[in-house]
Amino acid sequence: MKKLAIIYVLYNTDIELFNKSIKSLEETIPENLNVTFFIHDNSFENSKQNIIINEKYQYFHNGENIGLAKAQNKIIKENLTFFDYFLTSDQDSIYSSNYLEIGIDFMENNKHCGCVVPIWRNILSKNKKFESQIILVNEKLKLINPVDVREDYFYVTHAICSGSIIRANMFNKIGLFNEDFFIDWIDNEWMWRGYKSELNVICYKKLRINHQWGDNPLKIMNIEIPNKSDTRVYFTFRNGLALIFHKELESYFKKYLIKQLSKYLFYLFISFSFNKYKNMFKAIKDFKNIDLNNVKR
Repeated sequence: MKKLAIIYVLYNTDIELFNKSIKSLEETIPENLNVTFFIHDNSFENSKQNIIINEKYQYFHNGENIGLAKAQNKIIKENLTFFDYFLTSDQDSIYSSNYLEIGIDFMENNKHCGCVVPIWRNILSKNKKFESQIILVNEKLKLINPVDVREDYFYVTHAICSGSIIRANMFNKIGLFNEDFFIDWIDNEWMWRGYKSELNVICYKKLRINHQWGDNPLKIMNIEIPNKSDTRVYFTFRNGLALIFHKELESYFKKYLIKQLSKYLFYLFISFSFNKYKNMFKAIKDFKNIDLNNVKR
């Protein structure tokens, strides 16, 4: 029987939505899969009494926010030898039927795949379409609509981490998540690092989630830009700049980052928020302190 660890990292959680996320996963657990939930709560208040869960689970809370990467790493390091797969989930992701059965079956039948990811909708978006995925074509990153792909699955360079099913040995091969990042670009950096180590990230169209990406997005023409908090502005720019100036990162990933940060920069200018401006300039000052070569294993 295969073993799967499901990791949630919480912060100021909408408990009702989180419980819906848990339920949507519990309903997809096949009989031949041993599942344990790991919930690390970075909130200041303990939420354990409000969580509704029927499967085995462990809850961690110490009243401080240690960051997304550090919380995930803590659980992975302590349980790496006990599980075959890890699924990382955001607290607001809702899963399609048979998600775990389909996902684990895909991994078992495709041993070369180190990480399988879903297609997803942003529940805050007005268009309700599946979000674009990113593939590499002739040394250039290209956005594609997953609906337009004829095959059931295709290779991608990176994806959102929520809903990703990761083969456990990939963390030995690639390393853990970069704790210096705290939040933002964590999944991108790990998957880009894994790109050189044959992580082989595959998007499987039969895996689907509804996911809340940021706050209500700002729409300009046909482009939607996530509305980020003042704190997230800092980490988005600091971590993004650290990656852009990283010598070992491929140029096509750097170009992608420059394009994304340019969108956020435009949003910042029209936000007229002093705190956002201040955090952006602080990020420019601090990004050189990030060590991208010192990743724990």
